[in-house]
Amino acid sequence: MGEVWHGVHGQQKLAVAIKVVIGKLAAETRYLEGFHREVQAIAGLDHPGIVRVYDYGVVNAAAAAAEAGLGEGSPWLAMELATLGSLENMAPIRSWFQLRRLLLEILDALAHAHAHGIVHRDLKPPNVLRTSDERGQVRLMLSDFGIAHIADPRFSSQTADVPAISAGTPLYMAPEQIHGQWRDYGPWTDLYALGCMAFEFAGGEAPFVGGSLLAIAMQHISAEVPRLSPRFAVPEGFEGWLKILLAKDHGQRYQCAADAAWALESLDQSGLVQDEAHDSAQQAHYAPANAYANTLGMDAPGEPVFVPTLSSFGEATQLISQDLLAGVVRDDTLRRGEGSLSVGEKPPLPLRWRGPGDGRASFPLLGAGQGLFGLREIPFVDRQGERDTIWKALSEVHQSRSARVVMVDGPAGFGKTRLLHWMAQRANELGGATIMKATNSPIMGVADGIPRMIQTHLTGLGLTREKLYERTRQHIELLRCEGSTAERLAMDAAGVVELIKPVYYEETPSARVPMVVHYGPAERYAAFERYLFYLCKQRPVIICIDDAQWSQDCLGFVEHLLEAQATQPLPVLVLVSYRLDALDERALETALLWKLRAREDVIQMSLDALPPADHGDLVRQMLGLEDDLVSLLTTHTAGNPLFAVQLVGDWIERNVLMSSPEGYHLRETGQGVFPRNIQALCTARIHRMLEQLEEPAVAQMALEVAAAIGQDVDTAEWQSVCDHMGVNIAADLVDALIFSGLGQRRSTGWSFALGAHRDSLEASARAAGRWADIHRACAAVIHEASNNGSCRYERRARHFLAANAYSAALEPLWQAIQGRLLTSSYQEAIVLANLYDKSVGLATLSGDSSLHLRSHCARADALRYLGNHGGASAEIEAVLRTQNVTDIVLADAFRIKAGLLGLAGDSDESLAHYQRALELFEKCNDAQGVARALHGLSWIYLNSGDLVEAERCVIRGRQVANASGHILEEAWCLLAASQVQLVDQLARAEESAHAAHALFTKVGSRAGLAVTTRLLGDAARCRNDIAQARRCYAEALLVAQSIGHSIEASASILLAMCDLLEGKFDAVQMRIERDIDSFKVRVFPTFHAAPHLALLIVFGHKGELGLWDEHFDAVSDTLVFSALIAREFGELLESAGKQMLDQGDSARASRCFLLAASLFDTCDAPHAADLRARESLLEVL
Repeated sequence: MGEVWHGVHGQQKLAVAIKVVIGKLAAETRYLEGFHREVQAIAGLDHPGIVRVYDYGVVNAAAAAAEAGLGEGSPWLAMELATLGSLENMAPIRSWFQLRRLLLEILDALAHAHAHGIVHRDLKPPNVLRTSDERGQVRLMLSDFGIAHIADPRFSSQTADVPAISAGTPLYMAPEQIHGQWRDYGPWTDLYALGCMAFEFAGGEAPFVGGSLLAIAMQHISAEVPRLSPRFAVPEGFEGWLKILLAKDHGQRYQCAADAAWALESLDQSGLVQDEAHDSAQQAHYAPANAYANTLGMDAPGEPVFVPTLSSFGEATQLISQDLLAGVVRDDTLRRGEGSLSVGEKPPLPLRWRGPGDGRASFPLLGAGQGLFGLREIPFVDRQGERDTIWKALSEVHQSRSARVVMVDGPAGFGKTRLLHWMAQRANELGGATIMKATNSPIMGVADGIPRMIQTHLTGLGLTREKLYERTRQHIELLRCEGSTAERLAMDAAGVVELIKPVYYEETPSARVPMVVHYGPAERYAAFERYLFYLCKQRPVIICIDDAQWSQDCLGFVEHLLEAQATQPLPVLVLVSYRLDALDERALETALLWKLRAREDVIQMSLDALPPADHGDLVRQMLGLEDDLVSLLTTHTAGNPLFAVQLVGDWIERNVLMSSPEGYHLRETGQGVFPRNIQALCTARIHRMLEQLEEPAVAQMALEVAAAIGQDVDTAEWQSVCDHMGVNIAADLVDALIFSGLGQRRSTGWSFALGAHRDSLEASARAAGRWADIHRACAAVIHEASNNGSCRYERRARHFLAANAYSAALEPLWQAIQGRLLTSSYQEAIVLANLYDKSVGLATLSGDSSLHLRSHCARADALRYLGNHGGASAEIEAVLRTQNVTDIVLADAFRIKAGLLGLAGDSDESLAHYQRALELFEKCNDAQGVARALHGLSWIYLNSGDLVEAERCVIRGRQVANASGHILEEAWCLLAASQVQLVDQLARAEESAHAAHALFTKVGSRAGLAVTTRLLGDAARCRNDIAQARRCYAEALLVAQSIGHSIEASASILLAMCDLLEGKFDAVQMRIERDIDSFKVRVFPTFHAAPHLALLIVFGHKGELGLWDEHFDAVSDTLVFSALIAREFGELLESAGKQMLDQGDSARASRCFLLAASLFDTCDAPHAADLRARESLLEVL
């Protein structure tokens, strides 16, 4: 794009190429966008196989006046000069070894670009340049990144779900590129182009040629790859290697350059003979093996290359309208074929992270590079030990196929994020890992956390929920493993979509998306874990989590992942950066951080300031400063790499640097050249950038709004808040941020380069009295958003709190608390309840004086489900002791108290409290509360044996819930009805359970599904269908484990009961002894005797009578005489008695029969009489 001029560096006399956008092109938006995209694409790349860029700027008035054709203001880019032209006009390739070296060298360069998120999209012979290095040896360089697809969110902002204009060169364009399916662009897109080139190099003609664009496009889309007729001997597997590169479905190609290079190197070439005479003649001109294997370390002998002259228009880069392809049969979805995403053996992870190209000087030209400073990747120095530690952890992940966690803390600016991202990038270059990245902010926004990380990885930004589901399902189908059913894939995909874009009751769910709702963090974590399960089938995954001190969700997932390794290991390396000094009052995050730090399976590292020598190397490599200035800068920034980088950027913006033969030096050394700290420096840099814009004051307000939103800024949300405040966002504001190094592009917007930039804008907004108004505007815009849920309410509340609007924060805080309780996020609910208390204390309130009591009920509810019954009781007693409590608060307190009393076995008091709660809910016309109270009452009546009242409660509760639209409460009432009916109406019980299952499926309650499936297992056991019961219990256990539900223990015990019925006594003992403690804590006292009854029979069978006596005493102590369990527990005791009788132990048999008779008194009086009669006979004997 543009013209290329020949130039010479004035001091070093180095010849360079200067690309300039001239004439009419300089005024055309499309060309300028392409030019700027090329600058952004390659400025951060540093690889000998990619053309090096030296500087960037615009033509000044003097240059325009001196040279005709140059227009003032036209952008230019100074680059490395290709002294030997391109591959397009070289001599023919004469052997396999020449071709192999060329392909490996290109793959090495592609690996580097792809790891930086850059897909070239126009790879062809003219864009692969040749140059002679300082040793006179030939080196290849990729060039012309003008239409590059930038997958890295720092550069790309495309989210619209529409086909892009097809751009590229028709002879080398992948099918997804022809269709403009930009979401499917990736490394495989360039590998397809390389396959076309390799086919042409070996056979003399591209695989698909034709007389028109459409003819060529049709062949790329639907024609079989023609048979290769090589002009020289090639390995037997080479044509197969080409066909993988040229697969129509991108999922069937090699997924990264390292995979392709490894497969190429693995081809058996033992039968091929090198042309030694030709090699010897060329030795003086071509680099030796590995000379330019900078990234992959590939072995490639040096030889000349040839590309035949192309005669068709297919050689030119084209923009292809989708209208031209309207008649082409197309498939807009990812297509799964045989062997998808598992093509070939993956390259092994090298023992060391260091590559042969490490240490390459980044800036050979003195006095150049200022124009690219904000875009160029800063050299990475030192941290050798830390890098070795992380690489060792990744190696262990590869070897053990289980997770590792590395946590890095340190002050701001010491390079935590850079270290983690650099290591992840290096692993990605080598094909050693798939990378996912999460960012976090003090007030978590739409661009933060795990959901956005997954959505970005799926390239799913901007998709509707339905289309996101389709894309997710198709993606995991490509990664599926043996045994994965279509139903399981669909539910797993729906679980991921619910994690990214939750559906709420007031929305109408799409019938095409299976309903899954995550009722707690454990379910959300399990959904992400399942997605990782699929990704890890291809290669290990590295998850980078930045600023974890602000995300309980991220930290909670890390803990969940580690806990799951014993049973569900995954090859995942989690790299976490955090700052202890930024925790503020975040009690939950603090507790999680310290808990993780204390784990033996977590590697903890702390970064200190860079040593002076290494810090000096960093400063020296950044731009090419004079030695004296390097010394001054190193001393002033005291080992803080961020401070040094920002200070050099400040000097460039202020134009205080002058070039000299020794490098850059300062024009002046007066006040302000060396700011006192990084905060003052960031403030100055922002102000200087703003001064370049037309309306600096307005632009500053727009940036202050962005600072309030978070570290990552969603453009649509930013625009909405600014519109709400009447603030205009200048069209060139974001570009100014990017090119000054103050910001980075993201998929749906941009982010601040540093937290310090946000801090300085917050300080300026506070000083001007605008900060509170900005946060109120943020809260207003979030309130108007179409999506709902606890996260939305929590964000609103936190914006109000940041504005010190405590009264306004109360209602969204309360809604957030209720949302957290509904989704079983109990720890988060407690944190929010504490925040609610604090806000009530600071708010100016009138009217309701019992607002502060609401938080006690919320905490009690959360503590009850967490198993802290004592803490829950204390919270409720604080409410009940208070005078003049509102009816609705009192009703909730009685309901929670009733549940606690029921768990403690005090049925009478529990019944009384549920009845009082019911009266108050009815008085307040709270339908949901009424349904909940009736549901609770049914369980108390059931446990006490009053089946008639229990059924009456569940019938009424279901009616109330159904009439008021509370589907979840209706499902729970149906489940309770099934439990009641199970005692003596087995068919009705199964009918009710299936109806409850359907409702739980409708609302996506996996907790409800787990409990219902367990109850269906009970029904099957009652029918003596032990195989079906076992299947139901196993399924219930699997779901319970995935969400951390309390029925996990009971499902396991019930599986032990199945083992007992089948005589598998060792299995019974193993299960129960493992789970009995958890069982006693997490189920109603009515069931506490069950594991002891099972062990009674086990130890009777084994003849271990001492243990038999212990468990009989435990049965006597824990047995509750309830119709709910009377028959089953009575039959177990009767079986134990018969067992003892068969062994001649009439005394122990007598004890069993008498206790069993007491149980049958509640459900089968005649059988109870028979047992007592049998016991009497034993006494006579």
